Amino acid sequence: MANLIPNIIFGSHLDVTSTQILGCGISLAVALYLAQRWMDGNKQSSPLVPYRFPIIGSTFEWNANPAKFIKDATKNYGSVFRIYANGRVQTVVGKDLVRNVAVNDDFNVIEAVHDDFDLDYMLRGGKQLDLKLPKLITKHITPNLKAYTPRVVRKLNESMDNWLGGVQDYTTMEDPAIMIQDMVANASASVFVGEELCNNKTFIHTSKVLTSDVGNMMSKMGLIKLMPRLSTLYQRHACPGRFFAVQEIKTIVSILIRKYRIVRPTPAVSRSIKINPKGPLMFIKRE
Repeated sequence: MANLIPNIIFGSHLDVTSTQILGCGISLAVALYLAQRWMDGNKQSSPLVPYRFPIIGSTFEWNANPAKFIKDATKNYGSVFRIYANGRVQTVVGKDLVRNVAVNDDFNVIEAVHDDFDLDYMLRGGKQLDLKLPKLITKHITPNLKAYTPRVVRKLNESMDNWLGGVQDYTTMEDPAIMIQDMVANASASVFVGEELCNNKTFIHTSKVLTSDVGNMMSKMGLIKLMPRLSTLYQRHACPGRFFAVQEIKTIVSILIRKYRIVRPTPAVSRSIKINPKGPLMFIKRE
């Protein structure tokens, strides 16, 4: 190939060394041109954040401070843009559009996840569900939330009574997140698998452990590992099931606040909004 191209263009009067050098140079130039066109895309593609070094791209700037990189790129190029970092071109979608992308039939977030983690193989021996989970949620559960709401609220109240029903005046809970997880799991199960199975404590415990383990594993792979900020955006906006759970948590907080005054037994806990609140909570029964 290195000899063929210059012979066609310049004839056979070049010596062997010149022919090889010229052929390699032309081949390299063509390869770089094709690679650049592939990275730049066409006029309909989202804008590519400019970079100085062709092979390295924006890797150094991205790895140094992903949050600042995303903020600056969003300001300059909008909520959808592409970056060339860590050896590949990646499309970044802002929080205002990421859920639309995730639930759009032209895209398939579940198939993208299957590239690294095949849930069908683990749970069903490779057999796929006839109805995909995103469609199941968006077409059958989300439009019927009003029908499911009474059941969810009833299960939330039952779970709360199991945890706090015996409280006379007040109680201190070392890890309130466990109670919240239990309430969410029971209420979600009443919708997804029915009220009979949601009363099976073994099933509820297994589903909570599986959800936690899979979530921890997914947070360590792909873009979520390279872009920690996208984890929050995905959990809040991309996953309809996550959105459903968020609504449950809001309902839980509303129910708890109506029945209990919630305070921290140690006022010295940091109030910084950048630090996740940890430690025990005191539930004081309202009169």
